[in-house]
Amino acid sequence: MKLCPNINRTAWRWHVRKKTPWLRIFYDVESSGHGTADDPRERITAFGAAVLVSGRCDGADSRFYSLVNPGHRQTSYTQNLTGLADEDLKRAPVFADVWSDFASFVRAHLKRHNVKEGLIIAGHNINASDNYKLFSELRRSKRQLTDLLLTRLRLRFEDTLPRHKLHKDELQLELGVADLKLSTLHRHFFGNAADDKPHDALWDATAVRDIYAKSRELRMHVSSVSVDEAFACWQKLRRVPHDDWRPL
Repeated sequence: MKLCPNINRTAWRWHVRKKTPWLRIFYDVESSGHGTADDPRERITAFGAAVLVSGRCDGADSRFYSLVNPGHRQTSYTQNLTGLADEDLKRAPVFADVWSDFASFVRAHLKRHNVKEGLIIAGHNINASDNYKLFSELRRSKRQLTDLLLTRLRLRFEDTLPRHKLHKDELQLELGVADLKLSTLHRHFFGNAADDKPHDALWDATAVRDIYAKSRELRMHVSSVSVDEAFACWQKLRRVPHDDWRPL
């Protein structure tokens, strides 16, 4: 898969309305496979991200990836699915350290592009999965989403998978695909590639970035939510005692 596909710049004119762009970062995580996101044994094992700013990829250094030490063994099913070995994860940094490195990566790109509007954290089906795992890890490690931001920047989440079934059906019909899985969408736009690696956090983050950049239909159907809305969804899902922690 190419680091960044050729993008029709004309198709992006509707998107770039501000002189100072929003920075959009697509992310994906893999986890240990011990249950739902509210299960304390469900921990992130890999974190991948890819940058897109005003419809453009940001060069060879536009991607971030790290393994994460979950503190316990994965399920055998998850290990076979992701190809991540427990021995490799034992030597990986803990989530708090990975988050600090990721925050430095994000802030460097915000400064490079002089971004003053805000940051959009995006991904495929993150409203139903990745955001919950991310918030749970942030709470455990006492980290915040504001670690990513420079002064006065706004923050939102975008999911490239529509929230409502009607919108999903519309998008599927417009694209002419059998389903809206990330691997299906990638094959639809880029064909089969030798370096396809579904269930690899970096590959998934890069794939959804490239699909988003190429497909106007996908961009028109994204689900955009505020941090408060995403946090409220996470609070409904988790079954742990209430506390005062918030992501911002």
